[in-house]
Amino acid sequence: MATIQPLSLPPYWPISSQVFLVSDIQQDHTTESRRDFRKLLQHQLQVAGISPSTDLLDLSQLPKAQGHFISLSHCATAGVFGWSERRLGLDIEVLTKIKSHLVERVSTTQEISEAPHLSYIWCAKEAVFKSHSETIKVVSSVEIFDWTLQATNIWNFKARLTKDTKTLLGAGEIRLIGAHVLCFFLTDH
Repeated sequence: MATIQPLSLPPYWPISSQVFLVSDIQQDHTTESRRDFRKLLQHQLQVAGISPSTDLLDLSQLPKAQGHFISLSHCATAGVFGWSERRLGLDIEVLTKIKSHLVERVSTTQEISEAPHLSYIWCAKEAVFKSHSETIKVVSSVEIFDWTLQATNIWNFKARLTKDTKTLLGAGEIRLIGAHVLCFFLTDH
């Protein structure tokens, strides 16, 4: 049985934002398990008084809700979903499943040298990509920088486009939760 728990959010997130960690799940990436995950999201939106789009359970569509942006992510044993009035991106991965050769392929040498861990870059880029999915087409066009240790197992970072280093896309946070890397990302606009 899945366990859903609300997560505390970084202080710069809008007060109406909510993010939930879903643990004790067995995601086998089948259509049925992905739809069940969206049903959990649908229920939490309804509890919060937010109207989800009628096609929320349609896996070919990005999840939407009136007046809110939605992001979700899941791996084999956990998931995360949330919403905000600003664009957001969420990613969760099993720390040991992120392959270094994939991270190296989509990252600059500077990103790799500055990041606290290679897996953090991957999660950060995935979350940024999700928050800008209409405009960013490849994760390698996102640069992750300015890593700051916030607390034990919590790192903050910033993101920008690699070709436009003057335009900040937003700020994010990486958290280690058990065997998982979780990333929150919120756009500046």
